[in-house]
Amino acid sequence: MQVVGPYRLMKTLGTCQVGTVWSAVDAAGGQVTVAILDESVASDTRWRDSFSDVANAFARSGALRALHADFAAPAPWVAVAGTGAEQIFTSLGQEYQPVAPAPPAPRPVSPGLVSPGLVSPGPVSAGAVSGTPISAGASWGEPVPAGSPPPGPSRRRAGTWLGVVALVVLLPGVGGAIISTTMQPVAGGPTTPPTSAASPARSATAAPVRPGLEPPLPGSWPASWPVFGAADRTAVQSLDGLGFSFRVPNTWVCARAPREADVVRYRCGVPAGGQLVIGGELLVRPCPAPCDELQRANLRKDEDAFALQWFRAGGFTHYAEGEVRADGVVSYGLVVILFWDSPPTDRLDRQVVLRMTAPPARADEIRKVVNEIRTSLG
Repeated sequence: MQVVGPYRLMKTLGTCQVGTVWSAVDAAGGQVTVAILDESVASDTRWRDSFSDVANAFARSGALRALHADFAAPAPWVAVAGTGAEQIFTSLGQEYQPVAPAPPAPRPVSPGLVSPGLVSPGPVSAGAVSGTPISAGASWGEPVPAGSPPPGPSRRRAGTWLGVVALVVLLPGVGGAIISTTMQPVAGGPTTPPTSAASPARSATAAPVRPGLEPPLPGSWPASWPVFGAADRTAVQSLDGLGFSFRVPNTWVCARAPREADVVRYRCGVPAGGQLVIGGELLVRPCPAPCDELQRANLRKDEDAFALQWFRAGGFTHYAEGEVRADGVVSYGLVVILFWDSPPTDRLDRQVVLRMTAPPARADEIRKVVNEIRTSLG
């Protein structure tokens, strides 16, 4: 029987492109689930770091009660209380497949005597963790949700930790960046699965699925959109590659998506069941010189905007908002494009795009995040 740390692995609950989830027991017989990253995948430090970063983010948010982990093992693993370890893989954009239950073994019968036989036990459930969801971002596996190599990996977070308190110590700091490395498929290995229509992830050069309606109507930045106040519990995000910091609700998780060419993409929001129940994607890409009005218009037309009407909010900002329907569910959709001059340059050279959805009653949550980023960019 296989053992990881203090746990005996009992049976495979499910698999994905990069790892496996097991049911396990501790020395006292307590039930846990363990997510194990395949050793062949973990040989790429970018996958190893992304696995540990997402596990840390879940533990910090309280969405999973992590007990132990060893990110330095040849096959890194995380053990969580009860069920739900598969959420670590779905948050990495992987397609998790539960293992089908094995049929009971037949009981041979002889005249006058019933053979003891063995009946295969039923599967241990690997359902999502119950409890209070993290507040407000893509379908976690959607705006999500590959190209040139990313920057070098972040500082290792090796070793074994016990409990959520120790996990928090591994983070860059309370309110600091949660994910600081890139998840990149290894050659010939797993790939990011297709995304849903609610929060499309697409190449900068691909035709948008639902472009915004042109031309943009005249307007101004909505003064009614709320901002974070003193009573809001927030966390500062200083995410690698963006070039600016901003706040989000402290229950949000931001995870870096696979990098494509020179686009830096993150998925920020509240993950549940492999999707973001609120939030979406944040990306930054260059605006090639000269970043004039024609260039900015072409970049805008390349963005998916849920087929909503574009509005102009000044010379360098556009937004589209309204009702979005996907799979019979009505959501609030918001897409914002801002152009800015990244330091140390003094010329317009960057495009920032936010594409997010939320239940209509929670629309103000993503509006606050958008207002925060707009303020951060000056």
